[in-house]
Amino acid sequence: MKAYPLTHQDRARLQRDYTYHQPDPEQPSRMEMIRDKCGELAEMVLSHTPRSREQSLALTHVELVSMYANAAISRGESPYELRMREAAKKDLGNAARPA
Repeated sequence: MKAYPLTHQDRARLQRDYTYHQPDPEQPSRMEMIRDKCGELAEMVLSHTPRSREQSLALTHVELVSMYANAAISRGESPYELRMREAAKKDLGNAARPA
C-alpha cells in the first residue's frame, strides 16, 4: 500500500485538529452565545419551512456553523496555535531579510 510522507504542516494540523483544547475562562461565554444564536436560527428554519430534505440540510448547516465557529475559538486561541502563529511570523520576517 502506498503511503505519503507527512510534512511538518501535516503534523501541525493533526496536532491542532485532534487535540483537546481546554477553553480559557472567557471562551465559554462566547461559545454559548454562538450556540444560542444558531439555536434561534434553527428554530426559525423549523417554524418557517416545511419538513423536507432542504430543511434537514439547512439544519445540518446551522449545526456546522455552530461547531466550526466554536472550533475557531477553541483551536484558534489555544496556546499551541498562538505559538505557531508567532513562529510563522518570525519565519516570514527572516525570509524577508536580505542575505
